[in-house]
Amino acid sequence: TGVVSVPTMLLWSDADKYILESAARRSEKYVMNDFRFEVLNGSHWMPDEQPGQVADLLLDWFSKYP
Repeated sequence: TGVVSVPTMLLWSDADKYILESAARRSEKYVMNDFRFEVLNGSHWMPDEQPGQVADLLLDWFSKYP
């Protein structure tokens, strides 16, 4: 398995039919840097359903890691 060496943010949706929360949370063990896990409401298609919230989270993350 690979290791991620860059800061990583994972956006997960509480109604995702394709990725279980437990699997998404296990991703952290492969990240050897800052890891942020954010839970949004909605389905697997967060950017389409909540573009403003996704954009705000990304802008906040990118401001910490330019």
